[in-house]
Amino acid sequence: MKRINSFTITPPSIFPAHEQTLRPGGMGPVNRRPLFDNDNGEGTLISRPPESTDTAMGSSDRIRTFIRGFDEKLGGGVPRNHVVLLAGETGTMKSTIGWHVLYFGAEKDHRPGVYMSLEQSRESFVAHLRGMGLDPRHVEDRVSIVDLGMIRKNLEGMAESTWLEIFKMYALNLKRALDYDVLVIDSLPVLEVMARFEHPREDLFQLFEWLRDLKATIFLITEMKSRSEDFG
Repeated sequence: MKRINSFTITPPSIFPAHEQTLRPGGMGPVNRRPLFDNDNGEGTLISRPPESTDTAMGSSDRIRTFIRGFDEKLGGGVPRNHVVLLAGETGTMKSTIGWHVLYFGAEKDHRPGVYMSLEQSRESFVAHLRGMGLDPRHVEDRVSIVDLGMIRKNLEGMAESTWLEIFKMYALNLKRALDYDVLVIDSLPVLEVMARFEHPREDLFQLFEWLRDLKATIFLITEMKSRSEDFG
């Protein structure tokens, strides 16, 4: 069986709200300092990247997240052309983190990207982003927001095409037209429901293989129950 190049990001646990310096021997933290300038206490409120502009971080084989300390831990960022699960409980601002990667990737590294929403309307999402200081207008020349929920409503009655085929058609056509480096899909649970997978494990494996063939770094947003062990 082929191995899927993927790993999981699970906010807020992987994005602690404060950086700790431990005493020798693991006796507890000496000090704590905020990772983000507008820290909300949960480590998921993001409005600006670290001040560092280290060019070595923007290596061609890595996609920077612009989350302070995280890219360094990954050796410069997320490996290119991997499928990444952005998993977390409800309300941990997974969508904001996905957009954060696109926004600053476009602004700092000039990377083209696409945010594909399967449920939340474009208007609602844009209003949220503006409130976070991540206005899509600032990067509209490189990043596109695609409202597949609205497209789905307009295509109701197309019995000859399955929803998964429509999703793939848009993802592939956008790749050909925009040649995006990063694709954020919000969200995997909605995609699973709409696709009506008959054999979920095999169908998901085939979907991941298809996504990898896009030759882009894919962030799949997904839900994680409280204290879940689904992602290790």
